[in-house]
Amino acid sequence: KEFLSIQVAADPDKQAYDRAKALEALGAIGSDAAVAAVVGVAVAPATVPDVRAAAVLALGRNAPQAANATEPLAAAAADPFVCEYVREAALRALGAIGPDAAPALVRDVAADPRAPPPVRTAALVVWGQRGSRQEATKALVEILADPKANWFTKRYAKPALEELKRFSAAGK
Repeated sequence: KEFLSIQVAADPDKQAYDRAKALEALGAIGSDAAVAAVVGVAVAPATVPDVRAAAVLALGRNAPQAANATEPLAAAAADPFVCEYVREAALRALGAIGPDAAPALVRDVAADPRAPPPVRTAALVVWGQRGSRQEATKALVEILADPKANWFTKRYAKPALEELKRFSAAGK
């Protein structure tokens, strides 16, 4: 199953859905070869956004083995030319890897009001989960209370705040 999944995931001629499912399977397998294949897809700039996001999410689900992928994940999260949901997935994957995974990047994106809403709110959640809960919660509450903030920004801020509250309630 691993060999076939690696081949499907890496084949740009396969349908995006099939590649995404193969990446999900590789993330669950978690072997060194599986993680290496997922990293290869995650860092390939020519990979279509849906497949790249699936690769980044697979890395986040397999955080212990994906710790060596911190650099490409940070690069994807920081790159303003990468689509928003790949950047969001990269930030969440960095959060899953742990507090030593690109802490300055997470803090900087969380503090950047010009960052796209899905990206900034993901960074705020990761920042809050890493111990800066008060600052992250305050920033999300300010976004929600800001009369100048558009509905799109608020659409992402509300669930992010709820996610932080659940994280706090769970005692993490």
